[in-house]
Amino acid sequence: MFKIKIRGIVMTKIKTLAIAPYNGLKDLINELAKERPELEVHTFVADMLDGVEIVKSIQEEHYDAIISRAGTADLIRGVSELPVIDIKLSVIDMMRAMKLAQNYFGTFVIVGYKSITESANMICQIMEYDVEVNTITDIYEIEGCLTELKNKGISLIVGDVITVNRARMMGFNTILVTS
Repeated sequence: MFKIKIRGIVMTKIKTLAIAPYNGLKDLINELAKERPELEVHTFVADMLDGVEIVKSIQEEHYDAIISRAGTADLIRGVSELPVIDIKLSVIDMMRAMKLAQNYFGTFVIVGYKSITESANMICQIMEYDVEVNTITDIYEIEGCLTELKNKGISLIVGDVITVNRARMMGFNTILVTS
C-alpha cells in the first residue's frame, strides 16, 4: 500500500491483482477501478490454471488483495495467502445464458463448477425446466464429462470459461455464462 491524497485527505492506496476469465470482465473491472481512486488494479485475462500460475509468479508483497471469479478464485485461495475477492455469479447471469440456450434448436446441457451449477439447478427447480446440469469438481473431469455428452448427441454446452473453451475444442457450440 502507498499513500495518496484525495480532497485533502491522505489515504492508503490498495494494490489489487485481478484475474478475469474473459476480456469483457477485464474491461468492466478496469472501468470500475477508474471510479475508485483508492485502488490500483492490475488486471490479467486468464483461465483457472493460467490464473493460478500468474498468482504464483507474482511477488505477493506487492499486492494487498486478489479479485477473481468462481473456480479460479477457489484455486487461487489454495496458492496464495492474500485475501481473494470472488466476483459472484448472479441468478440473472445464469438466466440470461439459459434463455439464450433455449433459443437453440438442439439439446443443451449446463456444465461447470459449483458456482455455475448452483444457480442453474435453482432456476431449473423454480421454473420447472428439464435441463441436465453437471457439476465439475476438478478440472480433470471436464474432458470426460464432455466426451460423454458428445456421445449422447448433445451439441450445445452452457458453462464457465474453462468448460466452454474445452467444449469448443471438442466441436460443441457454446454459451459462456458471463458476470
